[in-house]
Amino acid sequence: MMEWCNTTFQTLSRNERTDPIWRTIVPEEALSHPFLMHGILALSSLHLARTGPEPTRRGSYLNRAVAHQNQALALFREMLGDVNESNAKAMFAFAGIVAIYTFGFPQTPGPQDPWDCVDNLYQVLVLTRGVQQVIHSPRDFTSFLLNSSFGPILQVEETRGPMPEDTIAMLKQLREANKVCGARDPNHELQVYEGSIANLEEMLSWCYGGMRANTIAGRWAIRLKPRFMELLRERDPLALVMLAHYAVLLQYLKHRWCFDEWCVRVSTAVWAILDDQWRPLIQWAMKEILGVNFLEQVGT
Repeated sequence: MMEWCNTTFQTLSRNERTDPIWRTIVPEEALSHPFLMHGILALSSLHLARTGPEPTRRGSYLNRAVAHQNQALALFREMLGDVNESNAKAMFAFAGIVAIYTFGFPQTPGPQDPWDCVDNLYQVLVLTRGVQQVIHSPRDFTSFLLNSSFGPILQVEETRGPMPEDTIAMLKQLREANKVCGARDPNHELQVYEGSIANLEEMLSWCYGGMRANTIAGRWAIRLKPRFMELLRERDPLALVMLAHYAVLLQYLKHRWCFDEWCVRVSTAVWAILDDQWRPLIQWAMKEILGVNFLEQVGT
């Protein structure tokens, strides 16, 4: 708990307005909701395992993280069918903690099957989208949360920056590719992909405006249409292309311990999966993440 109050809360906080909520109000809420308390302790333990000064104790902290997380999830699932004003804040906070925990859990070292990496990120996106589902089900708690002590968490300051020319060209290339796919295949989900491209465009403008909070990663995931998630699960090539561009958003969060190398793992996995027909569509993303000489790192 000391780790949470000293440093871990900053993993979820966006600015000085949200600092006291995650540092103080969320733990206070957890006193009445054991699943949230276990979630806090799980993420703090994971944070210590990943960044603590005592390497010999990292295994112990990781075991504690898993134990607390398992208890938290068991209690959380019991309450999913009964979200109400008395637990909405705790449910919302815990959903955010779960998403960060999943991003931050250490990956298997060494070479990995590219599809494993994609599938892992798919699961993280599902959990991240769960934040929105928690406050919208069974009835919408957005207004309640906005008018509560949690209000500043939901009030995102949208600071947009100008798009570089190469980014504008990339977005145009994606939209043209989407249209070509639509012309070739009457079943192509033209509007679904246009929505994901527009979503990417907005999140990139936030990045160029200086945003460096988890909101970037979460908002893109939350705004995806359910059909896009199905296409990603079906391993549609254009969905994988969009995933590589999502990795660029994660690149802007690389300084945060929980995101570290996700951008590299995802982009290189997608590159390995796609063939020469689709790879040109992610060259911009590869250069943003790995540099102009990215081919030296990923091979051909």
